[in-house]
Amino acid sequence: MKRDLARIAAEAWDVAIVGGGIYGVCAAHEAALRGLSVCLLERGDFGGGTSSQSLKVVHGGLRYLQHGDVARTLESIRERRTLLRIAPGIVRPMACVMPTYGHGLRGREVLGVGVALGDLVGLRRNVGVAPGRRIPRGQLLSRADTLARCPGIERLGLTGGALWWDALSRSTERLLLAFLRTALSNGAAAANHVAVTGLLRDGAAVTGVRARDELTGEPFDVRAKLVLNAAGPFVDDLLATLGHPPRTPLFPQSKALNLVTRRSPPEVAVAIASRARFEDRDALLAAGSRLFFVVPWRGLTLLGTRHLPWDGRPETFRVTEADVATFLGEVNAAWPGAGLARDDVIGVYGGILPRTPTSGAADEVQLAKHATLVDHGRRDGIPGLVTVVGVKWTTARGVAETTVEHLAAQLGRVAGPRLGRTTPLIGAALGDDGGAHDPERARTLAALARTSPALGTAVHPASRVTGAELVYAAREELAQRLDDVWLRRTELYLERPLDCAAIARSAELMGDELGWSEGRRADEIARCEAALRRFAGSGER
Repeated sequence: MKRDLARIAAEAWDVAIVGGGIYGVCAAHEAALRGLSVCLLERGDFGGGTSSQSLKVVHGGLRYLQHGDVARTLESIRERRTLLRIAPGIVRPMACVMPTYGHGLRGREVLGVGVALGDLVGLRRNVGVAPGRRIPRGQLLSRADTLARCPGIERLGLTGGALWWDALSRSTERLLLAFLRTALSNGAAAANHVAVTGLLRDGAAVTGVRARDELTGEPFDVRAKLVLNAAGPFVDDLLATLGHPPRTPLFPQSKALNLVTRRSPPEVAVAIASRARFEDRDALLAAGSRLFFVVPWRGLTLLGTRHLPWDGRPETFRVTEADVATFLGEVNAAWPGAGLARDDVIGVYGGILPRTPTSGAADEVQLAKHATLVDHGRRDGIPGLVTVVGVKWTTARGVAETTVEHLAAQLGRVAGPRLGRTTPLIGAALGDDGGAHDPERARTLAALARTSPALGTAVHPASRVTGAELVYAAREELAQRLDDVWLRRTELYLERPLDCAAIARSAELMGDELGWSEGRRADEIARCEAALRRFAGSGER
């Protein structure tokens, strides 16, 4: 993969996509598979915002049955099946357990019916999925079996548990990159660290975008028949460049928070009910509290998701120590055996998600439940511009499918078959060890290590990441900055604390590959250290 700004500026594209989160990347992937010429521009790094901050769970939508929303459940099951089919080396099945209490909405009877209904609605959940990645049927567990699988849960009133299966991504960052690599292999072009500063117009019509290379400061224009605004929490900023932003934001914001802890993970994901009162106004069967999930992931335990009000500028977003403390207190209250302290938290995933415009005050955040697709030609008399706002990682590919079919119709093109449902993603095949099999990457890493044996060694004695992986990320995976590599191309950020020598060594390798000056290397080290402090929980840590 190459960051070819000259090509992006020179060609006239069918579609220019603004925003390189999972929704923008999936749209580029789907458009390229359908034969549209497409370029993608991202102001930071691909997936560098909310897309890399998820709980890593690929949801099948079982909880949507609580709302009577069978269509949304079917959509989620279809997209979970698609990801298990096209990225089996990155996405795998995961058992989930919800402890049952009494005979009400958290009781065995109700949850048993829910699991059975989920299996019934998901009869086609394994069509085309490899045997090692198929989703089993759910079941009810005894009290003793539930306690064995879910240590530390509340025992008082426990009657057993309901077990169902969802899926887990080992790395949402690598999964997004697999979509991007596949898009580029089918003719798309993409560039990160490119800010879109405005829209090109011909009368009322949008005919492209004005852009600026954030690495050099150089401005350039991109011509396109259609512009897809997939800029996440920045979608309204792009619309504001037209001179009349919408009265009601397309992306009303809320804060989402997940914690990464060093606690030994349970053998299954566990759903625990918060002690705090919360009413989901759309639920037909309202349980009266939020659900938190305890997720085993890469030898660590993820806790999520806590949703909080947020109405600031997206670029000023951060998770505070108060946010972390509040969430830890709620988890400890709901999971008596956890006994989690701040020192147990090694990292924080925080992002911005769209809420409903009618969400209440305090912490009563109601998340948006459906993606939004706006054709500004039809709605606002501004042809050539379409906005998409997504709500869920799992369904991003499916929303992209619908979006690209709309774009193709606008272009007067036949969208063609839905290849995205079956086309394997590059770098996401299932290997013999159960992980991702990427023969091209493996060959290149081996060749780099042969050429320079020092590249075959780890960047730090406590790390598994080699110097060759950093060089490969810069050369073949569009990594332009040090934090691109530490946080989104490798697992280095999870291996903290590493000493400063590891960061300096990484900057040396990246700098040699990309031609950085000494001043640029120092800037990249400072930037990476700041990003690692934010991952640790706040800018002060």
